[in-house]
Amino acid sequence: MSYRRTTDIINNIYRRDGEERLRLRTVNDRVESVGNDISRALDLKCRAILNDNGFNPENGQPTDASAIPESITAPAVLKETSDRKQEISKTVHDYNKGRDKCMKIRSRNMIHDTELFPNDCVYVSIDDVGVRHQKDNRKDGGNKTGKVVENTVIHIQSKEGVYIITAVGMGKAFRLLLAYLLNNHLLENRSLYFFSDGAQNIRKGIEVYFSFCPHKHILDWYHLEKRMTELLSMALKGSKDKRMRSENTWIQSCGLVMCRTQLITFTALMIRTSRTHRNWKRH
Repeated sequence: MSYRRTTDIINNIYRRDGEERLRLRTVNDRVESVGNDISRALDLKCRAILNDNGFNPENGQPTDASAIPESITAPAVLKETSDRKQEISKTVHDYNKGRDKCMKIRSRNMIHDTELFPNDCVYVSIDDVGVRHQKDNRKDGGNKTGKVVENTVIHIQSKEGVYIITAVGMGKAFRLLLAYLLNNHLLENRSLYFFSDGAQNIRKGIEVYFSFCPHKHILDWYHLEKRMTELLSMALKGSKDKRMRSENTWIQSCGLVMCRTQLITFTALMIRTSRTHRNWKRH
């Protein structure tokens, strides 16, 4: 909601008119002042936590990798039991009932490997959200102008609950994330999973800040499907309708979840197929 709209609502609620009306600039300055105070307090807390746990507050890197507890570098997560395996198999079987062949979950081993015990997992979803920066004045006859400010939003979910981090800048967001996980012992004997759209800055941030502990990076389905569709369009030939039918069949057959390593393998296969197809056309 814009500052202008917020100011109007406040004035309506408190019945302020004329000289008693709350000014737009007052609301703007107050919100920014409180936001800056909160940001500084979080930054100070983050630095203290990183320093106490043996990490550099500036770059989030461990000052002595050998001093990191084994519960973080080699977490002792629960192993799969026969009862748990049967429970997962039954869930998959119930899900597949009445579904088309291409929509069924086929690779049960992938499900077992991805999520053995949810209570021992920490799920971290990361994305950049563009917010239009509000200008102090309007130009061009009242039309809004302004740049887009990228806020990094991180959603953390575990058996303890849900927490959301927002920050301007990927580096700051990852340092806050690291401090939060360390302070709440969410890296100790836990399976860590990252979900993202595959953006390079997010992937690089995960590799830089969490290289000291085992983790898995899973691409969200929307962007995975989009990338696979692009690659398949390069590899397949025929009419547009025929290619779309083939693409949908391939994508649906790949299952509901694919980790980054599998996507890289699939991408390489599609690129080779596309190149081979182009070579055939030349000859």
